[in-house]
Amino acid sequence: MAGIDAVAKAHRVSQAIIDKTSEMFAQRGWGPYSEVNIELLGSEATYGPHGQRQDSREVVIKLAVRHPNKAALVLFSREIAQAATGMAPGLTGIVGGRPTVYPVIRLFSFLLDKDACRLEIDLAGQRHPCALPHTDRLDPAALPAPHSLPAPAAAPMPAWRW
Repeated sequence: MAGIDAVAKAHRVSQAIIDKTSEMFAQRGWGPYSEVNIELLGSEATYGPHGQRQDSREVVIKLAVRHPNKAALVLFSREIAQAATGMAPGLTGIVGGRPTVYPVIRLFSFLLDKDACRLEIDLAGQRHPCALPHTDRLDPAALPAPHSLPAPAAAPMPAWRW
């Protein structure tokens, strides 16, 4: 998005796409998005509420959504294209064409009690059960006190600034 008020226009365009597709989902009986992420690159989006560049005349819209129904995401990807021809002036192009729908592959960490798992070793095609050794729980109070660190050396301000 380019031009005067690019940040505000980019936000309105992004939200309009989400609102329009959300309404289309409701008409089809689909649920709402499970996640929407709008980032306006060039507006200090990574700084969150501390960003100060709302006056930028050029921003890139990064729009990512999640929905349990693949058909909803395909519809979303089709509606993105109309933004290039029928929305706010200053929209300069869709980079990479229409987005591709693909599953989210991400690490989902969790804790599981070791006793809930059966431990086996596979050796030469044969499985051998084994048990984890029982260890005492860590008592943080029994740990030795950490050593104090020396104070950092002072440096004049210009020595480390750009």
